Amino acid sequence: MGLHAGGVVSKRTCIIANSPEFDCDGVLRHVATADCIIVADGAVAQLPSGVTPHIVCGDFDSHERDTYRCRYPSTEWIEASDQDSNDLEKCIALALAQGASEVSIVCGWGGRLDQALTTLSVMERYHGVVPIVLHHGAWSCRRLSGNEGLSAVTLDTRRGDRVSVIPQTGSVTVSLTNVRWPLTREVVLPGSRGVSNEALGGAVEIVVHSGAALMCHESRLIAMPS
Repeated sequence: MGLHAGGVVSKRTCIIANSPEFDCDGVLRHVATADCIIVADGAVAQLPSGVTPHIVCGDFDSHERDTYRCRYPSTEWIEASDQDSNDLEKCIALALAQGASEVSIVCGWGGRLDQALTTLSVMERYHGVVPIVLHHGAWSCRRLSGNEGLSAVTLDTRRGDRVSVIPQTGSVTVSLTNVRWPLTREVVLPGSRGVSNEALGGAVEIVVHSGAALMCHESRLIAMPS
């Protein structure tokens, strides 16, 4: 299943980005199913107990690397000083080099509007190369395209989950099943029509036949207090 830098087979890669709104619960949830954990250097100081990264990647301008070497002796530290890309993009490029077949990003929202939009643009850039899911609290976001990369996804939902399809091109042709307002190869224009649909529970399938869209899912299972 693809090698990461430590020689461990890897397919499902979890990237933990740096954010002032650090989601420790989300980190713990998503690293549990990951074969490889890559952490942006600025996020190392915020890692919850029990999470050991396989790789820390970045330009190391956020902290001194040696500060955390003793805490994570088995971790590989890869310096990428290219100023033309941010740490998240460096982590994605590294994940691809290590053979990732899917990438989950946690804490990628950045806490600022410009950083959030940059994350979406990075997802667009790599969409045709590897499936990428951005997680933010109870929300997940994927880019779907009928022209390249991932065009369909099936969600495991609870009744009342919110599902939104947001066009990224002039229009998209979409099918959406097992929701309150289903779509069958319907053209959705930019605007609010595809926002805040409601899952009926069980498998919800979204297919983008043409164009490109962001698919957002709010899981009641995650949002509900324990």
